[in-house]
Amino acid sequence: MGSMLSRFAEPNSADAIFLPTGLRKALAKPWGPIITNKEAPEHLSSNDQFIAVGDVCSSELLAIGITPKIIIHDNQTKRSGLEEKTDDRWEHLSQFGEKSIKVMNPSGAITRALWKAIQEALVRTKTTRIEVEGEEDLASLVCIVLAPLGTKVVYGQPDRGMVVVTVDNENKSRSMAIMEAMTEELKCS
Repeated sequence: MGSMLSRFAEPNSADAIFLPTGLRKALAKPWGPIITNKEAPEHLSSNDQFIAVGDVCSSELLAIGITPKIIIHDNQTKRSGLEEKTDDRWEHLSQFGEKSIKVMNPSGAITRALWKAIQEALVRTKTTRIEVEGEEDLASLVCIVLAPLGTKVVYGQPDRGMVVVTVDNENKSRSMAIMEAMTEELKCS
């Protein structure tokens, strides 16, 4: 993980890394079991250390009373704004967290700001909501790399349910390999 950390820690290092088209296939297949809302209590509890990535996934968990430590969302679902949603769940999502962090993160990218926000949220004892302007599509990779072993990362699988990934050495290595293969955009200053 040292080389991955240095990509964002050094002053002249990348501000963002981008996913090449060829790597998209590696992320299309779910990395864990796909569960429904009904099955969520069997796999997750508010006592678990877990992170929810995505608006629908996060709001669904909150609606059934399961509270993540961290929520990462971008106010989009299937690339549509949430403004058209009238359900109270969306309002609860925007009010989640004892700490709120806003970051910019373009589609298909991982920015230094997103990396640092997740890193900060993981060391906090308080619940944290990271609101992404842009897209949170690759935040799960960062969560898997940075989270302690045993943490669960939950993300949405459109029209199928939620994927539950348990952070272990294999998933950390897999995430780091994808991130190492991403292309850099160097700081422009």
